[in-house]
Amino acid sequence: MKKIILASYSFIAAFIGAGFASGQEIICYFVSFERYGFIGVILSAFVFTVFSYAVMSVCRRLEINSFEDFLGTIPHRSVRRILKPSIGLFAFAVYTVMLSAIGSAGARFTPLPPSVCALMAAAGCTLLFCRGTKGVFDLNGVIGVLLTAGIAACCMYMLRYREYHVFSQELRAVSNAYIYSGYNLISLTPVMAVIGGSLDTKHAPAAVSLIAGSALFVMTALMFGILSVYARKIDLGELPMLTLALRQNSVLGGIYAVLLCGAIMTTLLSSGGSVIETFGIGRRPLVISAVSAAAYLLSGIGFSRLVDTAYRICGIAGAALVTLITIYCIKNLINHQSKK
Repeated sequence: MKKIILASYSFIAAFIGAGFASGQEIICYFVSFERYGFIGVILSAFVFTVFSYAVMSVCRRLEINSFEDFLGTIPHRSVRRILKPSIGLFAFAVYTVMLSAIGSAGARFTPLPPSVCALMAAAGCTLLFCRGTKGVFDLNGVIGVLLTAGIAACCMYMLRYREYHVFSQELRAVSNAYIYSGYNLISLTPVMAVIGGSLDTKHAPAAVSLIAGSALFVMTALMFGILSVYARKIDLGELPMLTLALRQNSVLGGIYAVLLCGAIMTTLLSSGGSVIETFGIGRRPLVISAVSAAAYLLSGIGFSRLVDTAYRICGIAGAALVTLITIYCIKNLINHQSKK
């Protein structure tokens, strides 16, 4: 049971990075469609649950323990050649966005400029990755439990003391929800492959997927409700949820600031670890340093611009790849079952 809980929240910790915890992603992909955005919230949690179950079930039943072995279950070489660099690129995009986010958050609470805060984070991640990625993924599971409980509690407090609530209508909510799921899930595939192979029982992948999917739905729904109240009414800035927490009181603002920084760090580490796992970089310091340096330079574009632009581009391709991987996983599960 302990392994199931840690695996579930390791995924959640990787998923709820700066874009999610700050509220930027919720505004871009859900709140902008107003009441129809809630349909997207439901779809996003559903896609997350199905995809994670498909990947982990294949890895569990075929006794796969690495992303490279997982790619080997895909019969078409041309597809494998597309998936490997694509997933690495998406993970690198997330890593870049998290560096930008930690720069924005650090500058808000310290006298240091965003560029210095991002540089310090990139240097710290480089040192951790040089020691191996397994410990990073395990640590994320522990932190994920705290992040989920903390973010949900803060959201419930802010909803309890809301000032007003306004809804109106928009279309295209469903397609944007799928795009949102696409760029987040595709970069987590290496993490799912590694953890899926370590699960002990045949029902563990289903349990992990349901726990993680349910937790994601609750948090997303709560944040959707809060941001729908204030969107277009006040200037929410680069970090909308933090802005709203500080409006309540300084204590809640301080608590949410800690949660936000934790969310940034867990996703920063998991996405960087995914890049390393995808390309088989291992513990080579020069290559890891080059990856972090490139991400740091690109992070200077700005957090909200990266979320709204780079993520949308990656999301469209990511959604297609998530669909493709899910189909191959289902075929593998059916073939494995028929051979019994």
